[in-house]
Amino acid sequence: MKPEKPSESFHYTPEVFLDRLCQKLGARSLSALGRVVGLSPSVLSKVKRRRLAVSSEILLKIHEATD
Repeated sequence: MKPEKPSESFHYTPEVFLDRLCQKLGARSLSALGRVVGLSPSVLSKVKRRRLAVSSEILLKIHEATD
């Protein structure tokens, strides 16, 4: 069996990530999600539309909010 290349096994889908995070936390919108995780809705919107990468700071805030 041939090992997969990293580019073949990894798909960057921030919109799916944020949608699932909203479901997990019971947030109905990016504004509600922002209040829960301590990020502005504009930052989350930029991430969802791939205009801003998911930075380590964003991941840490999400991690702290979700434990």
